[in-house]
Amino acid sequence: MDKETKAILVRNKWISEIISHEGWKYVVDLKEQKLAELRNAFNLEDSDPQKMHIDLLARKLATVVIQEIFAEIEGAPEVVKEATPLPSKSYVVKLN
Repeated sequence: MDKETKAILVRNKWISEIISHEGWKYVVDLKEQKLAELRNAFNLEDSDPQKMHIDLLARKLATVVIQEIFAEIEGAPEVVKEATPLPSKSYVVKLN
């Protein structure tokens, strides 16, 4: 396994440990709250249609970026699982 692959596996292993911690659910809850705030139309600046359009685009981009980050984080355990080689058993055969 090359150096870069090992580094990715180590990073994903650490991420896997973080998301398996019981406190991770609080991080996910906070993310969902913030995404709900971004999607809330009542928080838009509606004084100017052009500003409103820019605000909507910024909110959309922020939502997409946050979701992509969490999707990558939450996919880390699967990367580790798929990339970790299965332990090989060593068999010793003695012939008399």
